[in-house]
Amino acid sequence: MNAVTGTDVLLRVEDPHHPDTERAARWGQQLYQEIWIADVAPPDRVRLNQDHVDAGTDLETGESGSSARSQSSQASGEHALPGTVVVDLLSPESLTALVGCMREWAARIERTVRIVLDGDVLSVTGALEGEEETAVVAFLDRHLGESP
Repeated sequence: MNAVTGTDVLLRVEDPHHPDTERAARWGQQLYQEIWIADVAPPDRVRLNQDHVDAGTDLETGESGSSARSQSSQASGEHALPGTVVVDLLSPESLTALVGCMREWAARIERTVRIVLDGDVLSVTGALEGEEETAVVAFLDRHLGESP
């Protein structure tokens, strides 16, 4: 079983029709509020990056480098994505709850939420069956060591 406790999960709403940073920041704020309202993680474990994501993690590829927890002054290029929410996982159960919450929310807002954990990327839209369900089960299995 892979340990997820104390691991950061990066979340970002994909809006290909409106990729501007102001809209991304608004989506990030809504995503942050949804996590707080759903009580998926304690508020002190959830951060909204208004100006950047951790510089060592690329949300497009999910790759993380040795500086994944760097300061905002080091953020640049593709790493400087406003509206990204970072959740520090407390337990394996919190990953399952977070993915479920993001699937439900993505379905309601009719957008895709990109979830990145240890360089592994999962995009969810809220589809309840088919390829997304298979991808979710595989993602959780890779990080939890068992199917949900």
